[in-house]
Amino acid sequence: MEEKRNNIIDIAKGIGIICVILGHLGVYGIVKVVYTFHMPLFFYISGFLLNQKTNFYAYVKNKFLSLMKPYATASILIVIFSMIMAFSHGADYFQAGFAKLITALYGGGYNQKIPFKASSVGAIWFLWALFWSSITLKYLSEKKQTLRICTVIILFLFATISKDFIWLPFCIQSGFFGLLFMYFGFLYKDIHRSIFPHISQECKMVIMLILSLCWVWCIINFKDVALYRANVYHGIIDIVGSIGGCLCVFILSGYISHYTKVLAQILSWLGVYSVLILIFDILGCFYINWHSLLTFFNTLIPIGKGFYAYLVFRIIGKFFFCFGLAYLVTRSAFLKSLFGIR
Repeated sequence: MEEKRNNIIDIAKGIGIICVILGHLGVYGIVKVVYTFHMPLFFYISGFLLNQKTNFYAYVKNKFLSLMKPYATASILIVIFSMIMAFSHGADYFQAGFAKLITALYGGGYNQKIPFKASSVGAIWFLWALFWSSITLKYLSEKKQTLRICTVIILFLFATISKDFIWLPFCIQSGFFGLLFMYFGFLYKDIHRSIFPHISQECKMVIMLILSLCWVWCIINFKDVALYRANVYHGIIDIVGSIGGCLCVFILSGYISHYTKVLAQILSWLGVYSVLILIFDILGCFYINWHSLLTFFNTLIPIGKGFYAYLVFRIIGKFFFCFGLAYLVTRSAFLKSLFGIR
């Protein structure tokens, strides 16, 4: 039973990383769906998987190594590629590399001006944010329920309010913002084990229907749940809708695990190596000029249809790039160690 649940979680992470890649295409029709839930999903899963058996200090050490090693490797690659791109364009490659190094050290998830101007480090902001939310929830999991609930709410409010005045380093506010979703995942584990077995199927269906309708409303009235800058536009309804999206992914993952073994194996593999795939997606977003292909397709295909051919080609190209490089890394013990993969 435990093995099957873990398989479902890996499938959910696999679906999540596909949504991340598709979201980075910048196509509004895709963005308005996946940006309502895709990053909260990973925090939700992490809360569900929170290890309560290890002591706090051992947990912090293991979490830091597992998240900061791929962050450091990705940062070095970003600096190197920035220098190469600047050199190839006749720009100051040292300045370009130094700027990216400062950005990586600061760990900002978006272009910001407070307390000073810094560009985005890319989606690896997620690793810093996940670190802060994970160790905070681990600490709170050993405290009384009232203190845990109050602290989660206070830190969430601190993140959403303080980000308008100053952006702290290492995505601390994103971590406190994501803590709320991680806490819901933490609660869902207990609900799944102790409450769900004792309520009727009809009650489960009604709950999921309400959550799903909230999610659909959030898609129709789209404003993304912006974890990378600790921002939520519609307040509680966005949070509820996002949780609804996460649970829908869980249910879909369960069906995939049970009925489609081949697809389940593929998605499970993607979930296991989701951090590695994320890194290669960032490099592709930063350093591959996908948009130059649009001009090429528009010259070959009648007006109005070139964009769709370009979009299909780009999706396939991104999947081959991210998944292919991730697969090559997993074939080498040295490279796996370099990226912090066990």
